[in-house]
Amino acid sequence: MVEMLTQERHQIIVSHLKSRGICSVKELCSVTNSSQATIRRDLYELQQKGKLIRVRGGARSLDEFSSDVEQTIRFNLHVEEKKQIAQAAAMHVRDGDNIFIDAGTTTYEMIQFLRDKKDLTVVTNGIDAAIACIELGIRTKILGGTIKKKTHATIGTQTCQQLMQFNFNASFLGSNGLGSNGCYTTPDCAEADIKKQAVDCSKVTFILMDKSKIGIESFVNFAKVESVTLITDQLTEMDKKKIPKKTNIEEIN
Repeated sequence: MVEMLTQERHQIIVSHLKSRGICSVKELCSVTNSSQATIRRDLYELQQKGKLIRVRGGARSLDEFSSDVEQTIRFNLHVEEKKQIAQAAAMHVRDGDNIFIDAGTTTYEMIQFLRDKKDLTVVTNGIDAAIACIELGIRTKILGGTIKKKTHATIGTQTCQQLMQFNFNASFLGSNGLGSNGCYTTPDCAEADIKKQAVDCSKVTFILMDKSKIGIESFVNFAKVESVTLITDQLTEMDKKKIPKKTNIEEIN
């Protein structure tokens, strides 16, 4: 009974935030008839699930960030899940491989698990990823282009042209969502072009994405589910119902 009440309260909070954009703890107490301590706990839990962003004195809807979430915010969402997914992804990298890692925050977490790989080459369009690789002594190539402020990614025609010259053993990409249309999606056309090209240049492609993004469709499709493999955290029965048929999944237990 308590769990059902909590779920109902969470739904009200998320719905209210979507309509208002940003709300104070006091306002959310009023609409849910709850104490401040309860609301603060709810906001913490909902942020961990990637449903909202906590701000001083309240919370802000993720819808306001749906086009481009700041890198600093994304790094602090689903931290443990990202590390687990990243560690599983790193197991697909062998000594001597040439791989592509994009500018996602989950793919960034993967780099720490590559430190013992020998004769590895990483190509990336992520500035943060390139720095992390260099610090571990990994041979690194960063693609040129226009630097996107919010995601610290290089994008544009120049980036795609440089990417076309490579042949990768594997590519590792982030995604903003997996929709019912059977495609992985991202909000930005330019970043979608990079991801599409990476898939074309790779023998295999892995999508590193936590389960909170299942059922979410962003603006631009970049890969069909049957052409790549999803690495994600442990799925509930509800999550599994949202996943399109033909999806290749590696689920972390």
